[in-house]
Amino acid sequence: KRLVRSQLCDSARSFAGGSSGEWAGGRDERDAGGRDVTTLTWQLGQRIGRGAFAEVFQAINAETGELMAVKQVSLPTDGPEDGRAAAAVQALRREIDLMRELEHRHIVRYLGTERTEGHLNIFLEYVSGGSITSLLSNFGTFEESLVRKYTRQILIGLDFLHSRGIVHCDIKGGNILVTEDGVIKLADFNSSKHIGDIAGAGSNPLKSLAGTPQFMAPEVIRQTGHGKKADIWSVGCTVIQMMTGNPPWDHMSNKIAVLFHIASAKEPPKLPEGISCDGAAFLRACFTVDPTLRPSARALVHHDWLAHLSRSLPASAFDSDPVGPLGPGPPPAAEAAAPDDEAVDGEMSLCRLRESAASAAAELEVEVHGRGPLRSSISTPCLQQAGNEAGWPSD
Repeated sequence: KRLVRSQLCDSARSFAGGSSGEWAGGRDERDAGGRDVTTLTWQLGQRIGRGAFAEVFQAINAETGELMAVKQVSLPTDGPEDGRAAAAVQALRREIDLMRELEHRHIVRYLGTERTEGHLNIFLEYVSGGSITSLLSNFGTFEESLVRKYTRQILIGLDFLHSRGIVHCDIKGGNILVTEDGVIKLADFNSSKHIGDIAGAGSNPLKSLAGTPQFMAPEVIRQTGHGKKADIWSVGCTVIQMMTGNPPWDHMSNKIAVLFHIASAKEPPKLPEGISCDGAAFLRACFTVDPTLRPSARALVHHDWLAHLSRSLPASAFDSDPVGPLGPGPPPAAEAAAPDDEAVDGEMSLCRLRESAASAAAELEVEVHGRGPLRSSISTPCLQQAGNEAGWPSD
């Protein structure tokens, strides 16, 4: 057991030096210098995650009993790893600056930070269900109906980020947490970027290579400049992961080969077997090669594959956010361009017609010939049409 009593100065901004931090709750006091501080007593628990530069532990507020997640980075020393530690601290500081701005139902809640001897800690909401990746490991692949529910919540969270000029840059199953009630929480903003911080303008594209290879959009790998639409490509990859248990290109063990393959953009990721026509259309929209034609998160929330959730579930099921289900105000012009919505709507309508026709044909065949329903009559034309719309070659 490790019991830590910390004094966190709410106004402190420099986390790399001195005894400083901030806390969103706790008991307010004053230190010897008369400064307002918050006292937190917490107990460290088991490690629940580990990355290249940070470890994540479960913790408990010893006074309130609130469970927390603590992301911990070692502070720089005079040793050989000093440079790496300094870079990790800077990355965590950027993550703190981003998360401080975010309060949304589908974003992991930031609680506070502190500097202890040898470590920089960030306190976060503890999500008991774990990540989508861990759920896949425990329960196997998800039914398409569950994938739709999760995907819609992911997109609502992304729309909130994008409305604030933030690109997540590493959407994948491992960075998406699920509460015990089935509510999605986007997490791990270590790779995230605020577009306005790059060059002082929200429309300037990013040119940094960040993320996980199998989930990266072609424009990210090519470093030709990318923005919010790169997250949409990653959403498509995450849908495949949820339905198959593995990310796209998982058969390639060499990460360089994966990057080269995606950058060449000769073919989309292989779609899950048995996916519905609307689901196939949704994925092809996510995998549109030209990011300017790729739909926004807000447009995809209204895709036919997901839109029925709004009609079949109570409004409180997913969208009881204090700021509303989607980001405030109209989306930026570049994100709300008519071609995005028209392309999605046209693709959905065609798939609906094909699916209805195939269903009628299947019923007719059962009635006349006494055979089972057609199983694959809609898949090939539907996928081909969606692929043409997305800009993928027909061969």
